[in-house]
Amino acid sequence: MNRYAKGAIAAGAGVVLLLGGAGTFALWNDSATIDAGQVNSGQLSLTPDSVTGKWYLYDESAEGHKGALIANVASYPVVPGDKLIYALDAPVTLTAEGGNLYFTLTSTGADLSGIDGATVDVEFAQSTSELGAPVGGVYHVDATDGVVHASVSPTIVVDFPQSVGDAPGTGLQGQNGSIDLSEAASIVVQQVAPPAS
Repeated sequence: MNRYAKGAIAAGAGVVLLLGGAGTFALWNDSATIDAGQVNSGQLSLTPDSVTGKWYLYDESAEGHKGALIANVASYPVVPGDKLIYALDAPVTLTAEGGNLYFTLTSTGADLSGIDGATVDVEFAQSTSELGAPVGGVYHVDATDGVVHASVSPTIVVDFPQSVGDAPGTGLQGQNGSIDLSEAASIVVQQVAPPAS
C-alpha cells in the first residue's frame, strides 16, 4: 500500500475518532404539566357563641327546664329538695365538614363533690335539623352534605335530693358545703373510625 493510501486511511480514522469524542446527539424529550386541582382539609370544631350563662330553678315543665331566675347563685344556699340548672346565654355551634366524616358528640362533667348527697350532671340539647340523628351514637357527614352547622346547648344540673326517714337530729348531711363549678362541664366532639361494613 502506498503512502498516499495509508495517509488517507489514517485521516479517515481520525475523523471518526473526532466525531466520537465530540459527544452524542440529543434524544427527543418533552413534558406536560398535570393540573390535579387542590386538596383541602375539612374541619370538626365547636365554637361557643357565649361563655356566660345564668342559673335557674329547675322546672320540668318549663322550656329548657329553666324556671325562676337565680340572680346570684353564690347567695342562694341550696337545701335538700332543690334542683338548679345552669344554661348558657347562647348555644355552641358545631361545624362538621368532611368527605366521609364520622364523629361522636358527648358531654362530660367533672367529678365534683363538696355537698354530700348532691349530684352534678351535664346535659345538652342539640339541633339535629342539619346534623341528622346519630346511628349508634355516631354522626356521619359525607361530601354531598357540604358544611354542616348544628346548635348545641349544654346545661349543668345540680340536684340536692330530699331524703326521708332520718331520725331527728341525724339528718345533717350536706350542710355548710360548697361545689366549685368553675370548670364543671365540657362538650367533646371526637372523630371516630367509620363503622365496619
